[in-house]
Amino acid sequence: MATTPRKRAPMTYEKMTADFAERLDALRIAMNWTTDEMAREIGTKPGTFRRWTRGECQPPLEAIYEIRKATDCSLNWLIAGDGAMAVRED
Repeated sequence: MATTPRKRAPMTYEKMTADFAERLDALRIAMNWTTDEMAREIGTKPGTFRRWTRGECQPPLEAIYEIRKATDCSLNWLIAGDGAMAVRED
């Protein structure tokens, strides 16, 4: 008897935001940067960056591009949690 695969529950905006916030803070830690250093590297204010890592809001596309450029992280990992983080080594 064949079984049908279980459908995943749809991802909520709140869950996506929380997961993204966790990955963003993990990325900052992997880069060994303080919140202020990460904000400076990507061209945003530290308070704004903190709001992103607390899941209060999500960064605009331009900021995600700057995060990618500054860290060489995988966009698939950063946005969706797929694959490995793969950050730049200084």
